[in-house]
Amino acid sequence: MNIENNQNLYFKILFFVPYLLWSIIILLYVFNSDLIKAGELNGLIKLGNDSSRYIDEAERLANFDFTNLYLSKLSYIIILAITFKLNLDLTTIVFFQFLTTIISSLCLYLIAKKIFSKWVGLLSILIFLAYLPIQLRNFYILTEILFINFCIILTYLFFFKRHLKIMILLIGIFILFLRPQGILVLLSISFASIMFIKFNKNYNFITKLMIIILCFVLTIFFIHNAIQEYNFISALSKGMIWGYSFETNDICYSNCIPGLTNSDLYEKNVIGLIQFFKDNFFILIKASFFKIILFFTGWRPYYSNIHNMFLICFHLPIYIMFCAYFFKSKKLISFEIFTLIYIFLSIAFVSVTFVDWSGRFIMYIFPFMIIFASKSATSLFLLFLDRTKIK
Repeated sequence: MNIENNQNLYFKILFFVPYLLWSIIILLYVFNSDLIKAGELNGLIKLGNDSSRYIDEAERLANFDFTNLYLSKLSYIIILAITFKLNLDLTTIVFFQFLTTIISSLCLYLIAKKIFSKWVGLLSILIFLAYLPIQLRNFYILTEILFINFCIILTYLFFFKRHLKIMILLIGIFILFLRPQGILVLLSISFASIMFIKFNKNYNFITKLMIIILCFVLTIFFIHNAIQEYNFISALSKGMIWGYSFETNDICYSNCIPGLTNSDLYEKNVIGLIQFFKDNFFILIKASFFKIILFFTGWRPYYSNIHNMFLICFHLPIYIMFCAYFFKSKKLISFEIFTLIYIFLSIAFVSVTFVDWSGRFIMYIFPFMIIFASKSATSLFLLFLDRTKIK
């Protein structure tokens, strides 16, 4: 009994180590942000390219002006508007984002603990909180960190606390209007549910039909938004990373890929999109291939060598361990199905879009990959210990 109590005490102490290291990293950044190129803070705030647009629209919304709101980022604009209405400054948003990061990290731990063990959960938290590209986003007045955090919270509630239906619904709606990728998360959850209940006779026909209809509606909504709001056809002609040409090694804003037909010649509808793909099939396949490589590596030609090396060295072990888990895995549970579908849809999304210039899209799927990579790493460590004991 004493041994068990000591082990529990030991684990409780270890549990706070990731948060202690995280706090040190955050404080180091706060007092030394000027050492990072384009990363200098203004107080505790960092503004990004879209920050001014969010702030302007939030100020108008706070004054009950509902015209021309950024629909796909409406959730974030509402949060800003409430903050302004309460006469609070943008530092409040930063603290709110840090709070959601703490909550999401606990949800990440609980997911890993429920599927595997508390040690896998602990390692998951450690890697998540040590991944600088995500954690530094807490200071930005942008949508990314809230999207990452609420996706983790939503998946925990949906797969492990399904009785909290109202909370799941509210967070689902919040994510849907936080970033365009919110549709991918909801589609992944829906597809995973369909695949899971296919083998589960406890679900009746009506339930299955409702989920299939939901998937269909979300897919149509996503395609419509891509073509209309994001000018999808024109977007495909803007290069492997928007604003950067690999041919000229320079910044550009149009015609980054030579040989593409003029996107203005096509109708802004599904038929026009299909015709554009047909006329430029091989060029777009080549561009998509490069975008997928850049998506996973995180490497960018305009990053410093140290920045690129950090990303590659951090990403590569996670990918190897993640793949090792699924190579060994036999029967998939619903959360595993969700993760694989979400990664697949994210890859497809990146391969045909152009805006991932900052490499931020990998952050959306990375926490889920961390869970399974942590399981592989923990198993490998235990195997090493066993072999050491034998010797």
